[in-house]
Amino acid sequence: LEPGAVAVINADDGFTTQLAEAARTAGAARVLTFGEAAAADARLCGANVSGRCSFIEAEIFGRRLSYHLGVPGRHWAMNSLGALAAAASAGANLSAAAESLADVRPPPGRGTTEKLALPQGEIVLIDESYNASPAAVEAAFAMLVNHSPEPPGRRIAVLGDMLELGANAPAEHATLGQKLARLAVDLVYTVGRESRALAAELRTEQRAEHADRSEEIARVVLEDLKEGDVVLVKGSLGIAMTHVVRALRDVACQHQREIHAP
Repeated sequence: LEPGAVAVINADDGFTTQLAEAARTAGAARVLTFGEAAAADARLCGANVSGRCSFIEAEIFGRRLSYHLGVPGRHWAMNSLGALAAAASAGANLSAAAESLADVRPPPGRGTTEKLALPQGEIVLIDESYNASPAAVEAAFAMLVNHSPEPPGRRIAVLGDMLELGANAPAEHATLGQKLARLAVDLVYTVGRESRALAAELRTEQRAEHADRSEEIARVVLEDLKEGDVVLVKGSLGIAMTHVVRALRDVACQHQREIHAP
């Protein structure tokens, strides 16, 4: 931080106090917080999340605001609070900043949602393939649950390993499996060594196929999909879940070419 700078930190983090102290030591003149905590400078009061967007109620520096966010997910709602706190601290018009969030779109692989027309019918793809951590995977589960499949569709998760968790990896994967078992998710495909611990915690009817590599599971998923399915793809960058996303898009493109061929 530059001397006299502003630090914006998460008020709900277990290390908020330590982060604030570190920011002041580094020269921060002001430390602002965002989150659900009652004392947060930018506080989330409510979030109505749909499959496509979010409607946010917030209180920023004591001022009540309502705004639309162009991406779904409670985690994006929290991100928007941090962005507004930073914008306000820089002197931006808070109303204009909040209004602009309706145009926000997620970067590739970080929550983009699209409809794909496959030979067996139209599906919804939630592309979260860029990376994964326990908190990010749990947030992705919430996005999946917020999507209502068109009958006879199902909610499907295609999950790769979360990497770089060290000795905690088996326990972290198992914990996510336990949480997923309580959700309205119909089928779960898993990829990688660590994800076996996740699959072991699922309800019997949720367990689909397991593969060591994402290219292998992509072929299985493509064969199993039905019209109306909502498919979440999530995993660490090193497990290359982009192979699954690319396979789905390639089949959709080929199907469109065949439909429109002269």
